[in-house]
Amino acid sequence: MLDIWMVLTLTVALALIVGFVVWCGKTVEDTGGERE
Repeated sequence: MLDIWMVLTLTVALALIVGFVVWCGKTVEDTGGERE
């Protein structure tokens, strides 16, 4: 049980971090590209 929950938590955390970074990167590129 503990191992499963640890894996699920780490997976969700990584997914959120990666998604956040990718979203931020796209937003910065879109905004910067349009302004430049």
